[in-house]
Amino acid sequence: MTDLERIPLGIYEKGIPLALSWRDKFVIAKKAGTAIITMNCMNFSKTCIIKVSSKTSTPSKATTYKAPGLNKKYVVGVDIPAGEYYMKTTRSYDTEIVIYKNGKTKSFYDQDTYGDSAIITFSRGTSVSYKGLTAVPISQSKKLASTKKEGMFKVGFHIPAGTYTLKSSGVSDTGFYYIYNSSKPNADYDIESFTGTTTITLKKGQYLKLSFATIVQ
Repeated sequence: MTDLERIPLGIYEKGIPLALSWRDKFVIAKKAGTAIITMNCMNFSKTCIIKVSSKTSTPSKATTYKAPGLNKKYVVGVDIPAGEYYMKTTRSYDTEIVIYKNGKTKSFYDQDTYGDSAIITFSRGTSVSYKGLTAVPISQSKKLASTKKEGMFKVGFHIPAGTYTLKSSGVSDTGFYYIYNSSKPNADYDIESFTGTTTITLKKGQYLKLSFATIVQ
């Protein structure tokens, strides 16, 4: 009689989201209880087998989905899981996020829109492309958001609900803050400009975006 527990089970590399790093693919395979990862080699007539070590450690860093590349897209739910993401810039120029639905551009964000970071929900039925940024699941982004810089914050997660003092740092000492009630594409928001300092009150579940401004306290 065959001892089923001694038969190594495997997973095909393309069955794991394309956007994940190899390290994260190994961790996922280990958590799924598989012993090997199979993949096509450069010579497509052969199949390579990679053994998943039982000593594979869980990465201390957040799962990162790198940019898909020039003129390429991720299919949400296939190449990258659906969900809310913290988008962190990797350079200070030529960055953008584009969301497509039915092959047409649904939402477009350039650097003037989000500054140092953005929070966006990717939904099934859409495709996404971005450059100059990486995507991190919102649940793993708490240590990435710095109140010393401009960017976007989820109230109740990155920062507590409460009253904050903001300080402007832009040209002519003008700063801007945006308050969203959702991270879905094209969500409505309130925007205010100020000079010097100003005080705002935030509720749990809101999103704060700062442009040419930082949180003082």
